Amino acid sequence: LWGLCWSLIRQVGIMTSVDCSTDANKGEVVGLYNGLARMGSFIGMVAGGALYDTLGLGFSLTFILLGIASLFSLPLGAVARRGLRSHESVFRNPPPESRSGNVLGLLVCAFVIGCVGPGIIVSTLGFILKSRVGESVGVLGMTVGVATLTGLLLASRYVINTVGAPGLGALLDRTGHHMGTVVCFCVATVLLLAATYVSNVVALACLIVAFFVCATSINVALMSEAGRAGSRPFAQYASASDFGAAVGPMLAWTLFEFVQSPTRAFAIGSAFFAVGALFAWIRLSRAD
Repeated sequence: LWGLCWSLIRQVGIMTSVDCSTDANKGEVVGLYNGLARMGSFIGMVAGGALYDTLGLGFSLTFILLGIASLFSLPLGAVARRGLRSHESVFRNPPPESRSGNVLGLLVCAFVIGCVGPGIIVSTLGFILKSRVGESVGVLGMTVGVATLTGLLLASRYVINTVGAPGLGALLDRTGHHMGTVVCFCVATVLLLAATYVSNVVALACLIVAFFVCATSINVALMSEAGRAGSRPFAQYASASDFGAAVGPMLAWTLFEFVQSPTRAFAIGSAFFAVGALFAWIRLSRAD
């Protein structure tokens, strides 16, 4: 039930971001919302752990305190929607072109970004790095454990999502969401393909961080486009992305049972992103 509520809150948040923005800054506003949501997730995880472990409050009391903190957000919904006239809202009146738009292309792109990003790459990154570099690796004269390296790379994803999303969204507003999506899909495809064969750990880390930048850019652009199309298309987009995030880990770990080289997961991700680039290009062509 909590997860269902969170899904609805996410949808209302994105749609409100779309409603209070213009075509000139839609990506920036949606990126800002996405960054703040990621920051909240990070703070919540740290606060929850601190309340349970450091302060010794226990499981039940920790949840009660987090629930009480959530109550303070109740008036914020009304405040966020204040001043937005209902007849302008894409909640009730989606743009005419969205009703017959290429929903299939949007859903495929959403599935790909969910399947590869949080699905294949994030869920298997530690195992892939261990198979490539072993228990530790020398970086700039220092010995870094593979768990530490994995943690740093995964932390970079949160930093990019939190700090970089508004700036990436603003950049996409200038280049165009469709063209930006196609370019980022193509660049990410090349990055993952290169990560399959590169042996230097520093180069591999740089490729992974660059991939996270591309994935965040794509996600911001797709969320903006799905929100602009209306509440129902965004709900479909979110479902397709979440479904991809669920399928990705199962696909990757099943692959490891039959393939001895874990880095092949990068190649699988690259193939998925190539498909995403194709569908994104089709959407771009139709939009033009």
